[in-house]
Amino acid sequence: MKKLFAIIALCFVLFTLQAESFYIENYDISITVEENRVYRVTENIDMYYTSPSHGFYRDIPVNYDSGFRAILSNIDVNATWDEEENNDYISIKIGDADRLVEGRQHYTISYDYDLGADIYPDYDEFYFNIIGPEWNCNINNVSFNVDFPKPIDRNKIWLTFGEYGSTSQIKYSFDGSRSVSGSLSGLNNNQALTLRVEMDEGYFVGARVPKDYSALGLSITAISAIIVLIILIVLYKKYGVDKPIVIVPRFEPPEGLSPLAVGYIYDSSADDRDFSAMIFYWADKGYIKIEDDNKSFILHKVKDLDSAPDEEKTLFNALFGSRDSLSTKEIASTNLGLILQNKVKPSLVRRFSKGEQSLKAKKSERMSNLAAIIAIIFAIVSGIAINIGDMEFAVFCVFINIFYFAICSVLVWSASRKHEISTPLTILFAIIMIVMTLIVTAVTFSFAITVRCTPIFVFISCAISSILIAVAAILSQLITKRSEYGQKIVEEILGYREFIEKVEIDQLKTLIDQDPEYYYHNLSYAIALGLEDKWSKKFENLFFTQASWYYSSNPILDYYFYTRMFRRFNSSYTSKLITSGFEGKSSGGSITFSGSSGFSGGGFGGGGGRSW
Repeated sequence: MKKLFAIIALCFVLFTLQAESFYIENYDISITVEENRVYRVTENIDMYYTSPSHGFYRDIPVNYDSGFRAILSNIDVNATWDEEENNDYISIKIGDADRLVEGRQHYTISYDYDLGADIYPDYDEFYFNIIGPEWNCNINNVSFNVDFPKPIDRNKIWLTFGEYGSTSQIKYSFDGSRSVSGSLSGLNNNQALTLRVEMDEGYFVGARVPKDYSALGLSITAISAIIVLIILIVLYKKYGVDKPIVIVPRFEPPEGLSPLAVGYIYDSSADDRDFSAMIFYWADKGYIKIEDDNKSFILHKVKDLDSAPDEEKTLFNALFGSRDSLSTKEIASTNLGLILQNKVKPSLVRRFSKGEQSLKAKKSERMSNLAAIIAIIFAIVSGIAINIGDMEFAVFCVFINIFYFAICSVLVWSASRKHEISTPLTILFAIIMIVMTLIVTAVTFSFAITVRCTPIFVFISCAISSILIAVAAILSQLITKRSEYGQKIVEEILGYREFIEKVEIDQLKTLIDQDPEYYYHNLSYAIALGLEDKWSKKFENLFFTQASWYYSSNPILDYYFYTRMFRRFNSSYTSKLITSGFEGKSSGGSITFSGSSGFSGGGFGGGGGRSW
């Protein structure tokens, strides 16, 4: 029994929270329909306030999802009132801020409601919510009368009531010519009463014709696209076209660059491969020794780095800390992933983006930023132009355009940071860009298309906008001309990479005769460039010399051991290393079809009210 009482009490609380502080005793609506499709509406409302209130808002919809725009004018109220525009509604604020009312109050509200010309080529219609579905209170009695300017057909009159979407019909009175009236008792919260009358095409004459801005939107989009495209092409040709890369094979890595730096310049990243390459690099330079105890690798620090760039010192100190030795299992439990991403990579970015070692020409970088700004401005302009007259949808399209530009820019940046892009990747990139462009065109078109526009103009505008944004993303990312230093270093790295990949055996024999540990001096760079297997294969038929920095109880028979060692070494901590681095309901105005009854709440006008 207590549970039942609690449930009843809860329902009562919820009901009182949802209901307004008033109910309506009588609601009488009189509508005179003019020949130019202007509705002159008079509402007489007997309202009973259950608690003191200043008055109420009469919310009348004027903007509809289907694209219709109504004009509300000649408002008059028999009480103190003010007009407010609230999203898709005009709100008539009735009452006095300095005075409270309660009990029974009578209001007379009149206004003209101009829907303009309809869009149907075969018929005209009157489709209006006598009572809208947004009244959150009970209405005891409703009566209405609608007078038309010309005779109407009894067989094409439908009166529906109920919650939004209901097609339940009720009886009405018809004078046989031009007047429809009716009454209803007991309309509950959020129930509507809707009248639809279908007439022959041409029934309404001289109706306001809403402006079709789609041709203007297309003109603005096309002209701005041409201007932006010309500007971007000029910027690209002047500041984005690099000198041709001249690749000359070289036997040594670029002077003063570690495998970490070479790997970063080559693929614009600092990852686990570069870290592993540095282990072999430090070993070759005599800073560490590597021991294999058959369970894991143990790194022994021989000495501190004497002179090295900041990023190398940061990585080396993070690796060992205050220890002189650690195993690969212990590496997996450190925060090296965070150090690599949050300290080492930013240090590399600073090193190669400033001063004499800057890889990009400063003016080129500024022009790239300018191109991105121009592209974003176009995304905003085109989003607004496509939706002239509807700023709500314009905001959606602007957001979609800017988001699309950002995604395209990231894709282009990801692809362009590689110095060599394979044909399959190029094809995949092109397919992704085309599919994305089609999707964005379809999405923006669905937002922009309304009953008051020319669809082909809107579609062309959306297509131009999407294509130009994709092109702008590509060009803005490609306006990154290499500096003289960047040109020199890229040529040296690619020349060195070509040497590792294509060096002949006879040439290697000569180099090994001059330097027996030539394999080890270059192994770390081969790892950073992803060529460790090819580098070891070059030595498979040459005399084997064991590395001076590695010791184990197991014999080593060939150079392939070190590439296997790299994989074993890398896999023992890579996964953990990487992981540690990243931690309303429609307001009516629906489109109808000839002969349909419409539905409750589906017409224009109506709306609702709320206390204040």
